[in-house]
Amino acid sequence: MPVPYLPLKMPELTPKFLQQCGFIAMSHLVYAFVWFKSSLFKKLCKKLPLKLVSKKPVVVFEVLVLVSKTVQQLTLLSWAGLPPKTLLAKFPTSPDAVSALIASVTQDQLLAAGLLLGVGQGLNVAIYKAIGRDGVYYGFKLGRKVEWSTAFPFNAGFRHPQYVGGFICQLGVLLLLATPSTVADGLAALGAFWALCYVLTSVVESMGDNN
Repeated sequence: MPVPYLPLKMPELTPKFLQQCGFIAMSHLVYAFVWFKSSLFKKLCKKLPLKLVSKKPVVVFEVLVLVSKTVQQLTLLSWAGLPPKTLLAKFPTSPDAVSALIASVTQDQLLAAGLLLGVGQGLNVAIYKAIGRDGVYYGFKLGRKVEWSTAFPFNAGFRHPQYVGGFICQLGVLLLLATPSTVADGLAALGAFWALCYVLTSVVESMGDNN
């Protein structure tokens, strides 16, 4: 039986909570900057330190997004009170932090989270297959030719499948972290803020020369 974590209430806006919201917004701010200031971003990619990453703005953009998303997940674990050392201390027989985290959740959580992660990653893989790195990372704004695609998942009947897939994956991660303590501290509110960031990024991409 799943653990009844409700009722939900508005979390206290502590510095730690607000800081996590800032980390959540990081990658979306990068997307917005490249969208609105693509010419400036290309110039910055020719200078230190960004030119150490790659000579290709698309690759630099990709790395910045991957780094920001990694920071998001690591800080989320810390916010939830589950950094690796704590996990290993709580479950000393676990070989690593991942298995320790799995040991802390119910079977229902694992099944639901696995389904969400599978669907989300399926959409993300399909996006890369359909439009490639250049399409995913605003190549058409950064000097790359990107063909318009009508392949799956762009023919699935909904807009912005990349962000739908990304948020579904994030829901899976949040579900794995759902405990009475994290829910009381505002886990659902963090999820809602994450959804808002994806919506705002989708709105940005509906503006201007996205054709």
